Amino acid sequence: PGTHSMPDPVPAPSSMRLWLPHNAPPSAPAAVCLAGQLRVLSNAWLQDNLLDAVLRPLRAALFMHVSRQSRSCGTRGMRWTRVLVDCASPAALTSRAALDAIVHRIAPASMSLLDDELLLRQHKLSVASAPGVFRRTAVGCPYSTCAPLLLRYAGCASDVERFEAERGQQFRWIVRARPDLLWHCRLPDITAARWPPARALAYTYRDWVA
Repeated sequence: PGTHSMPDPVPAPSSMRLWLPHNAPPSAPAAVCLAGQLRVLSNAWLQDNLLDAVLRPLRAALFMHVSRQSRSCGTRGMRWTRVLVDCASPAALTSRAALDAIVHRIAPASMSLLDDELLLRQHKLSVASAPGVFRRTAVGCPYSTCAPLLLRYAGCASDVERFEAERGQQFRWIVRARPDLLWHCRLPDITAARWPPARALAYTYRDWVA
């Protein structure tokens, strides 16, 4: 008998925009901005980690500006072990089913899903800044993901400001992080804890959270 391979899962769309302010807690004191590639956030245990360690203790509204990449792609590795992972292959993309599960489980107030290449073109930046092309970009970043990430930060800030204007309230705190972080501690209740009056930075494994 012949062997039958399973069909590749249907990938998430390259562009999608959701505005769901009703998902935010009433009078949320904090906003959490997740910016970057979705990567391993499709795992339910990582979504639970984000909920239990960050979103619930902060009673935060969640804003997401992300791409559907589920793994690093482009040209990776040192010169003698360099491999090419196709950024458009189904293996490198979050599936539509996984994306729907993410939206249902962590309930963002907004989500902007846009491939890095489309985002760069939208802002008339060179596609040479796309993942896997290691050269200095138009904004002076040494690596390929920097330009899209900065654009996602700006888009997330715009969503936060729109939310504040529509609700007539201002967030006391805004937390910025990557979607694929594993949080090893539960953040304190932002309304009960004595948080410092100025900006605070928390360090996680190889990453800063602002």
